[in-house]
Amino acid sequence: MKLLSEVIDMNLGEKENLGLPSYINSILPVGQKLIAKGGPPVVPKQDKWAVQKDPARLIRAFEFKDPRILSAFLIEIIDYEEIMAHHGEITINKLDVQVKIWTRDLDKVTTLDLEYAEAIDEIFLDVRRYFRTSM
Repeated sequence: MKLLSEVIDMNLGEKENLGLPSYINSILPVGQKLIAKGGPPVVPKQDKWAVQKDPARLIRAFEFKDPRILSAFLIEIIDYEEIMAHHGEITINKLDVQVKIWTRDLDKVTTLDLEYAEAIDEIFLDVRRYFRTSM
């Protein structure tokens, strides 16, 4: 699995060899325009995962300044979920996203959920790096 920031630096032929979905090229140039607006384009509403106890859930909220960045973040999460065959609950309210993670079959948080939360953190940082540095 490639990080979005790694894909940005590739030429078109290299991107095609990865078998990326066709929409990827439409979201890559967005960062350049958004950086000109100033400020970070994506900000965590909380800096770590909250742990809900009853029922057990990992919860984290993210806030975005542009719907295209929110879209890039969600696409990366959904791609990860499909690869891992493990899905969280994602709630979108305007430019705010909340992610809840737990293992549904056991109705509790497992090691797989902790790995999933780490992956979302990496995806968040990757999208954040891309939209801050691609000029």
